Amino acid sequence: MIKKTLKLNDILFEIGTEELPATNLADMFESGDELLGQRLKKIFEDKRIFFKECRIWATPRRLMFWIGEVSASQAAKENLLKGPSQQDSFGTDGKPSDRLSGFLKAKGASEKDIEIREFQGKNYVYVRQAEKTLSTEKVLPEIFTELLKAVPFPKQMKWDASGLYFSRPIRSLMCFYGAKSLTFGIGNLKTGAHTLIFAKSIRKKYPVKSISDYFALLKRHGVIADPAERKKLIRAKLETAAKKLGGSLYEDPFLLNEVNFLVESPSELSASFDRGFLKLPQEVLTVSMARKQRIFSVVDKSGKLMPSFLAILDGNATPAEKKSISYNVEQILRAKLQDSQFFYQEDTQAGLAKKREELKDLVFLKGAGSMLEKSERLVKLSKEISKSLSLSDEEAKTFERACFLCKADLLTLMVGEFPELQGIMGKYYALASGETPEVSEAIGEQYLPRTAHDKLPITKAGALLSIFDKADLV
Repeated sequence: MIKKTLKLNDILFEIGTEELPATNLADMFESGDELLGQRLKKIFEDKRIFFKECRIWATPRRLMFWIGEVSASQAAKENLLKGPSQQDSFGTDGKPSDRLSGFLKAKGASEKDIEIREFQGKNYVYVRQAEKTLSTEKVLPEIFTELLKAVPFPKQMKWDASGLYFSRPIRSLMCFYGAKSLTFGIGNLKTGAHTLIFAKSIRKKYPVKSISDYFALLKRHGVIADPAERKKLIRAKLETAAKKLGGSLYEDPFLLNEVNFLVESPSELSASFDRGFLKLPQEVLTVSMARKQRIFSVVDKSGKLMPSFLAILDGNATPAEKKSISYNVEQILRAKLQDSQFFYQEDTQAGLAKKREELKDLVFLKGAGSMLEKSERLVKLSKEISKSLSLSDEEAKTFERACFLCKADLLTLMVGEFPELQGIMGKYYALASGETPEVSEAIGEQYLPRTAHDKLPITKAGALLSIFDKADLV
């Protein structure tokens, strides 16, 4: 993890917590903007303490800050202090006035420290004053108090009478400066030379002798501190397990990022579900497994789902424990998929056209009417666009029909349970209602691209619907 030989002026600060929000940690460490690292650097710079490098790691129960080759004390700094004007500072005899003498006394300066400088067309007396320089050890409590408060969780909660806010309860704090464990308070908490490791529902305290001892301790207990290293290991375990099942891992970057911050010591298990559920649309199965159960799907060589799934556990488990866990997950997944099966049957029986009529009761935006009115605007717009783009009769008909039905799936049971399936379920329900494949595909593409890395619509009607739906929103 740390390749260099640790020096006395390296620093380690750990915040041990209850389970932190995995999605928040994933956003923090996967966004690529290094927001937390930037805040750390800014705090150190403001305190005039400099370092060569820093690393930040996180698991569900700890945030770790390692700062390498830190200066032993604050950098020197001089401030130029403005005093009275030159005219008010000296009498006609050239001697210092009472006003100047009072200024010099207040600043601990003498006449030899005086500089005359112009400011806004007038000369003033200035003196240079060096700020007090403290050792790094004395400044660290203030630095890490600010750093703890600067961790960018979107939701913070007050946890003790000191007024300390953090995303989850803090259970331990630890700070090493070189070989020395520092003791100081943050809120009602005090740092100590120990860390907490959670295994099989038991949180145990372990003493820490040094920075290197800390990382060795984590390694002995299977805790992988580096999120990038942990994510790589999770993917490797999942890919190996999928291969043993005769398939490959279904790609879901969002789920992988989230699960990476749900575990400290990843291990995998595999299980199966009833093949009959494969009749459901593939997206229903993958979303249900990923968003509700945090489990991974497996696909065959053709890219179709297999009746198997993979899960990542936090910590090692015996074969008997894995069997018990697999059985429990299978039962929960079965119940969820039965719900999805019921939703799909009810939605297909109702039909999209009937659901569209109910859009009149669904508010689009306050002051902007209902979703039915939005749909009607899109239909009206489609007729104008078809003319201006000289679409063929068939293309114009497809585009208009897609606009007519595009929002109807918002009131289906399936989209009510899985909002991320809007548009996607509209595609399947359109096909089930007898709509053409072209109309159905356009409905399914209306929200593309959802993110900067998402795919683009393939059909002309889908691309037009995507553009003008977003234009209407703007």
